[in-house]
Amino acid sequence: MVEQSTNFKSSKGNWFRKKGSTKDVLPVLLRLFLFSSLKWKEKRCWISGIHLFLLCLHVTKIEVMTVLTFQIGTCRTTVYMTVYEGYNALRHSMLLHWDAIYETLPYPPSPGAFATYTQPDFQERVNYAVQQYFNLESDAMAYFLRLPGDNITINVIYFDLIRADSEIVDLNSYEEHSFEPQLDVGLEKHTYENGEINYTYNITKDLEQINLTTVLNRTLALDISFSLHSLRVQKKQNDARCLQIFGTISFDDNDHNGEVEVELNTNTIPIHCSKMKYQLKDSPQCRHYNDELARATRALVYVTLIVDSFMFLAGVMTLYITFVYKKTNSENPRFREYFWRVQWWNCLSVIGDGFALGGLNGLITNTEEDIYIYKPLKDWDRSMINLGLGCLFTWFSFLRYIRISHKFSLLFKTIRKAALDVLFFMVCVIIIFVGFWASTYVVLGPYHVKFKTKHSTAETLFSIINGDEICHVCYIARPICWRPKWN
Repeated sequence: MVEQSTNFKSSKGNWFRKKGSTKDVLPVLLRLFLFSSLKWKEKRCWISGIHLFLLCLHVTKIEVMTVLTFQIGTCRTTVYMTVYEGYNALRHSMLLHWDAIYETLPYPPSPGAFATYTQPDFQERVNYAVQQYFNLESDAMAYFLRLPGDNITINVIYFDLIRADSEIVDLNSYEEHSFEPQLDVGLEKHTYENGEINYTYNITKDLEQINLTTVLNRTLALDISFSLHSLRVQKKQNDARCLQIFGTISFDDNDHNGEVEVELNTNTIPIHCSKMKYQLKDSPQCRHYNDELARATRALVYVTLIVDSFMFLAGVMTLYITFVYKKTNSENPRFREYFWRVQWWNCLSVIGDGFALGGLNGLITNTEEDIYIYKPLKDWDRSMINLGLGCLFTWFSFLRYIRISHKFSLLFKTIRKAALDVLFFMVCVIIIFVGFWASTYVVLGPYHVKFKTKHSTAETLFSIINGDEICHVCYIARPICWRPKWN
């Protein structure tokens, strides 16, 4: 049996007892903006044709968006592995004494900070990093190449002590000087009988050349900035992926306490192999990505965004008019009942559509040149975060369509009854959490690595609540959420 009916309660099933145009129009509007597509009650089924069409529209959107999300997720994982594995190769190739133990237990590393503490070791690590940059082509397992536009620069930040009559009278805490390794000065090129070329470097010789001999024992920071190119070839694929890598090796001793932390940061940008003068077929970052599917998904998202926005605003206006109408007719409508009949699910759908559009607009290519989707990892991260949140809210908002009977409505009734209580509970928990956060950061911060910063303190306390494995998850997600080290 197919019928249509409103869900409003009344003593005799009719809220509008007075004659007039408003009495005739309001029931139609209420059915249009508040009716469910399917309803099963008392062994009878109510079906609304318009809302059934909207249900099919949202099902189609969820299907194509989910398929697209998995496609792009697979592509992003490929890009991530391409960049991260090259990043690890550079760390092992250019950082003296780097060990895999710093990768297997990232937070906190069991052997302590990766740092140097003596001046000879500091010089040795700087020399090693520079000479390995020039030796990567021959020593590394990966295919690295220095093109004419690639270079390396050393930037030293140090302090000066101003003396008068052998006494320190003033301090200049920031002096900066940049230079490039000079061939046949600090950088030496060795050619062997078999034709192999090897480079060695000594930073003290370059410093003597520019009259900065004693600067190393007054160094606050030393950065080695470099650029190079790399070629990647996948097994069983007749194409290649070409990359341009910008990197910085940082030696930081900001307060000159004797612990110089060493860190490598990279920024990897996919490029066309023609820029490296190679006549090779470019390997797409995303082999299974379908740009037409992304455009179709965007079109569906625009449609549902307009429809849901209209349905929500029109529904709120209709409920308001109904509330005023009943009040002017000497009835006593309850505001709470009308508040809960607002279609708040449309708001979730609109929010999800907004996130989805933010991700899709960053993914869809506009020119033939972008057919291989040559985007750096940070652009993929930004798009996938938005698209992932859009997919989450879209699936969550789809729950409104399964409220077919009372059994399917148990979750919504529970949320409705307990929403305010849960909100008050969360407010109390947040207040307690903030108190613990401030206290542990101040008390334990100087003595424990997990409470060293405000961010790590909040992560650690959250981990105590949910399980220590969350610490590793937070550390892995930090390049996306807080401060990227490489991309």
